[in-house]
Amino acid sequence: MLAAFPATKPQIPTATHSSDKFNPMSPSRSTSTSSTEPRCQTNIDPKLGQMSHTSSNESKVTRREQQEQSASSLPPTVPSAGSKLPLLFVFDMDHTMVGDLQALSDRDNLERNIPWANWPSGCSRGLSTKQILSFLQAGMLRPGLIDIVRFLRSQGAIIVVYTHSEERWAARVLSAIEQLAGFTFISALFSRRDCRDHHPSFQSRKNLHHVVRHGFQWAALKDIVMIDDDPTALAGDEATRLVVVPPYQHWQPCQWNHNLSLEFLQQQPSNVQRCLMQSVTSWSIAPPHFGKSLLTAQQREENDAWEQKQRIKEHSRMQSNMQAQRDACMHGLLAALRNSNCDMVQKSVAFLQQAVSVTSSDMIM
Repeated sequence: MLAAFPATKPQIPTATHSSDKFNPMSPSRSTSTSSTEPRCQTNIDPKLGQMSHTSSNESKVTRREQQEQSASSLPPTVPSAGSKLPLLFVFDMDHTMVGDLQALSDRDNLERNIPWANWPSGCSRGLSTKQILSFLQAGMLRPGLIDIVRFLRSQGAIIVVYTHSEERWAARVLSAIEQLAGFTFISALFSRRDCRDHHPSFQSRKNLHHVVRHGFQWAALKDIVMIDDDPTALAGDEATRLVVVPPYQHWQPCQWNHNLSLEFLQQQPSNVQRCLMQSVTSWSIAPPHFGKSLLTAQQREENDAWEQKQRIKEHSRMQSNMQAQRDACMHGLLAALRNSNCDMVQKSVAFLQQAVSVTSSDMIM
């Protein structure tokens, strides 16, 4: 039997406007040592009550299918004649376009992918595009992002996103970004199954030749610019086309048990309860002895210590959001691109990297 939740209250920001860790669209917990990498996709094995990795062949709604279903206009995949910047700009998503979405995807994963025996009536299961949009409006979207993509599209550049997140989650986040921007600008989405996880021959996590082979054969390496917070995202000659930006670290709380009351959880089969307990404790989003009904004095102390540490951590992260909102690297990139031309970008992206370095150092001062 599950014991009571910790005393932490759900904290969900409100929104005035209207795209997953444990869900077909979401990133799940990752074993990577990178502090900025989203967790990898997982599913629940109902029989064992344990997490298992999703097959890359899983049926899914792609970003292009999602756009077609909503009858939205699709951005082009080839530059038009007369484009001033007939180039391919490849954006990473997590910590490049947006901040730290970990708390959001934790909740979404737990709600969507655990095989609940029932679901509370009147509660949506998982985060909707509208809910994700509210977090973007509250600061999760990187300052200047919409300005730079608007400029790039006005100059005829093609924009794609290449993320280590799972496709279904990324598609939902990107849909929210485009809703906030007021226009569509992403011509294609490359996700975790396009990374080295599923392509062991890649020299690095991502591969620009893979992008070119899948719909962008017109682009030579000199025609591509990759913008990512991971300096090791590309390898070999491709690394010469990488512009490394500082990770955007804006964070907001999103309580994982927002829709999961103690009464609801106690009605679930034991394997579901066990799966939840294993997930939230291994992810360190609940006290180490969460769910246990009979605790020793030491276990209670360990739970109390965890909650105190979490309060301090969350307070620190909320305080650091003020620094994150001063982020100006996209503005620096935009200024550099406005003062350049296609030949300059094709020759080298060093001047773009310099612009990022200057704006980043100005932000620190």
